[in-house]
Amino acid sequence: MGAAWCVVGLANGPYNCAVAGYKRQHYVPRSYLRRFSTDSEQKQICVGYIAEQRVIEGASIRDQCYRDYYYGEDGTIEEALSKLEGGVAKIFAKLEGDPLYWPSASEREFLILFISTLRGRTEAGELRTASFRQQTEAKLIELYGAETAARALKDINPGIGVVQSLRAHSVVASGLYDLRLICVSAAQDSEFLTCDAPVIHLNMFGFMRRGAPFGVLNSGLVIILPASPSECLIAYDANVYTYAPRGINRIRLDRRSDVFEINRVVSNAAINSIYLRNRTQFCPDVRGLMLHLKNNRPETSVKFELFKEESPNKFQRTTFEDEKGKRGSYLLQHSQPVQKDQLQLSGFRRRLKPVSFDTRTAAGVIRDPAWFRISQDYAESISKKRGNVPTPSKFAKAHPAYQSVGAWKEWLS
Repeated sequence: MGAAWCVVGLANGPYNCAVAGYKRQHYVPRSYLRRFSTDSEQKQICVGYIAEQRVIEGASIRDQCYRDYYYGEDGTIEEALSKLEGGVAKIFAKLEGDPLYWPSASEREFLILFISTLRGRTEAGELRTASFRQQTEAKLIELYGAETAARALKDINPGIGVVQSLRAHSVVASGLYDLRLICVSAAQDSEFLTCDAPVIHLNMFGFMRRGAPFGVLNSGLVIILPASPSECLIAYDANVYTYAPRGINRIRLDRRSDVFEINRVVSNAAINSIYLRNRTQFCPDVRGLMLHLKNNRPETSVKFELFKEESPNKFQRTTFEDEKGKRGSYLLQHSQPVQKDQLQLSGFRRRLKPVSFDTRTAAGVIRDPAWFRISQDYAESISKKRGNVPTPSKFAKAHPAYQSVGAWKEWLS
């Protein structure tokens, strides 16, 4: 499984492990879309094109979710991603084929990396990265002027494009390891669908706390990834929500309404298209659904908040309007867009007494202080390291804060 971590190595540039790349490069893997194919040869899929308001039952999978030389012409990134995709395809096949199978710790680590990079490599991920760069530039100009902003941008280099997005998402993948990961199976006579932005981030807890940031380490995070028409992965903050009993990782949904609820959330995340195996799984009113998706495109703009340093390492929340034209030491906090959907699954509830940790800093309310520190140190460490990098689990076990990590630590054992 270690080969996949060369994706993380994108933080320092490409590895010399690739062959010449194919021109047509997919931002949602074909191996993933094939799991939703409509034919035995796995070449076709039912697709709903949102802008065009139409559904095609036998669309070519090869023609979905790609751009020419999306990751570059040398094939380096494409090769690294293909290794990751191949390993995950085997895990997905086992999940679908064996109701008793559950991935090992190393396989779950592999899944988390796939989930994080898949979110980063999609068009939605690229748009978020571009928004970060553009808004960072605008905010720095507002605070310091164009000349100072240009120097700052050169130092922090928040680039635009899929490569920058992949780097950012692969580095922060370690922040997801404390989430409770489960797999739910579709109820009888129902199927899951997917879309061109298939990794969905929700944070119902964060929206209840006004001004709370929505990073990967913040309390209340929920992640959804349909793995096939019959299986869907859900990762959630078990300190905030209750759902699966301890020790139960595979759940068979009894209600079709729960499958439709997951499909609703997944559909709402789509940028251009939704995919499924059976057209009847859309909904009775296909035109109504497509029109709703067209009129309610997901938000991709990154949000910024400003903190002014009042004394060493002590920051006070302020606004860009109040600080315009002034000079000082500031902290820019950005939060990635997450859907405002409430996930209404049977038995999925917020705890009466959610456990969270308020850092009293720009980091906001986080799930676990020890893991927060480990993840931050890991990201900083690998951003400076060239060549092979340690997996998050190996790094965590060697970290001084590891003994203080919460009860989920057994996940890594």
